[in-house]
Amino acid sequence: MNLIQKNIIVLLCMLLSAIPLFAQEFSLGAGAEVNLITLEEKSLALSGIINAEMRFGSVFAAGVNIGAGYGWNEFIGIENRIFGRWYYARPANLEFFFQADAGLLVTFRTGDPLESRGSPSVGLTLGTRINLPGRWYLEPHVRGGYPYLGGLGILMGYSPEPQKSSASRTNLKNSGGLNNENQVNTINSREELKSGEELMVFMQLGNVPSIAALAIEPYVYFASNIAGFSGLDLRIIENNYRLLREIANFLQLNPEYNLVIEGHANPVIKTKNEEDATLNPLSLKRAELVANTLINYGIDRKRLIIAGSGGAKTLVPWPEREYWKLNRRVEFMLVRPRSAGG
Repeated sequence: MNLIQKNIIVLLCMLLSAIPLFAQEFSLGAGAEVNLITLEEKSLALSGIINAEMRFGSVFAAGVNIGAGYGWNEFIGIENRIFGRWYYARPANLEFFFQADAGLLVTFRTGDPLESRGSPSVGLTLGTRINLPGRWYLEPHVRGGYPYLGGLGILMGYSPEPQKSSASRTNLKNSGGLNNENQVNTINSREELKSGEELMVFMQLGNVPSIAALAIEPYVYFASNIAGFSGLDLRIIENNYRLLREIANFLQLNPEYNLVIEGHANPVIKTKNEEDATLNPLSLKRAELVANTLINYGIDRKRLIIAGSGGAKTLVPWPEREYWKLNRRVEFMLVRPRSAGG
């Protein structure tokens, strides 16, 4: 190996080691694939795979995949590949993705371990990430390319909490955060007497220091006419998920709070039939989607209170059509029982 080749390898290693510094989320999965492979002849191959993925925003990701398997025409294969991934649709708890990958496949004949060969591998994959409770996910996919002509696979994986969010939770806890009773009292938006024995403390989400520090509005916004984010600007989608993760972090750190999730919609023709038949169900579906996302992030369903207000609480008046998108939102309110004498 000459000096130029060594320098190229060192440079590639440096670039690969720097990639995680820019990632917003890391996930690790393991699973299996069944492929129709062509080398000297076509054969079925069964492989076990390990998948490491780094997400750079809500839509794009990159990673590495390592696999080892057995071919029916008596060979053992070891493959490693790098991939880029685009999440092109995200309805509810699903994320549909398109992936392109390239790598190297090395095979060994079982009858003659010294007989080996290397082959480049390229592939395209279509799959779905099914987000499960507790940050787990299931990922079925189909793949085709060379030397893998086609195949099916499934992965089970886990996404640890991002380090940045963990740090903000630690800072909030160390600084007293919202566990300080005096601080809670000074930022309450209102108090209501409940059953003559306890007060229900209401607090605007934007007053939570770690969430206010995100420099985004404490709302989740939606695309027109749907309970989803498809079609929104990438920056808005990223803000939506960043806010939901920080809300989940806060609720995990402060178990004394529950969360009111109130969905809203934008009225167009402003009739009672539109409100009853379209806007109220749509606003409730938006609240349910947000609640399910928080449940997937590890929040107990019992701590979430959902409501749909239809088009009754718009932020933008009807004539300002260019700002109607602000009415398609979900708002939040933190709720905590507190004794009347406390």
